[in-house]
Amino acid sequence: MGKVKKSPPKRLAPPPIFVHNLITSLLDCPEETISNILTPIQEWPFARGDLFHWIGVLNRFDSILENICTTYELKKLQATDFTTGTKKLLKEILRFSRMLMENCTNRNLYSTYEHLNDLLNTNDVEILEATLRLILRPAQRMSNQRSPRTNFNISQERILDLVHGWGTREYGIEFVQLSRDDLTVPEELANLNFQFYRTLKPSEKITAVAPESSTSEDVSPTTTNVKGKGPAVALPTSGAASSSQAKVSEGLIQITVPNIEQLGKSDNEIWAELTQQYQVPEEFHYSLYHRIRVALAISNTTMRRKLLVIRILALAIMGHVISENTA
Repeated sequence: MGKVKKSPPKRLAPPPIFVHNLITSLLDCPEETISNILTPIQEWPFARGDLFHWIGVLNRFDSILENICTTYELKKLQATDFTTGTKKLLKEILRFSRMLMENCTNRNLYSTYEHLNDLLNTNDVEILEATLRLILRPAQRMSNQRSPRTNFNISQERILDLVHGWGTREYGIEFVQLSRDDLTVPEELANLNFQFYRTLKPSEKITAVAPESSTSEDVSPTTTNVKGKGPAVALPTSGAASSSQAKVSEGLIQITVPNIEQLGKSDNEIWAELTQQYQVPEEFHYSLYHRIRVALAISNTTMRRKLLVIRILALAIMGHVISENTA
């Protein structure tokens, strides 16, 4: 896991008494009171420190994050919202960990990247922002060739999905305009347009040409382009095989949902329906989910700003850790 396994050097000077007291409090207090201790510390009040002093705290934070990621099954996209207490604790741990990274030496000790990577699967935009703000700090160090390489196990694919354009440039809308209250958002930007290429396994191809559905009419075309008012729209049918046909079709699949906001459903609900209806492979789940999230939020100034911050943070991380060829 992401616990720090190194021991402090024997010649390490003890921390100042007020730092020692804070560390002791964070180690000894009940988990539910950690956020109460951290919330008042909005700015770093100490001199520059050493992360070796904070190993015990980092390891406790790591255990808490591991438990949260396990409880909410964040190896995949989050389906159950955080409780109020869990969200507060999570935000404070992420924020304070970032402060440690900004104000301590020996930052290469930090190793909770596995759980940060899992937190990218959250459906909570505030937690996603706090996670990206923390990830940005070690990402900045990685771009410095003098810094040692660390176990920075953050999914480049997810970062690139968060960076993906919103289609605003086609309408002459730039970043700064997206943050304005008086922005008139073109209706087309609330449409969901998503495509992916499905490749079938040999066993799936056999199913696709089963005898009862093997006529030339029943074979799915290379491209399935379905337009309608939402996920409830059925795929075009060609005889009795149409239902299974949608599940096994190979090639470019296009999902188009006009004015997705009018569905009156959450991003999780829409995502679950679309992934099931179009049998979207797992490798495209995150990308589809974030496109849905953007399409739903684009007309809401508050949510649009939050997602804009997330996109800018992802862009900054991409600039430090993803090569130009990959991007």
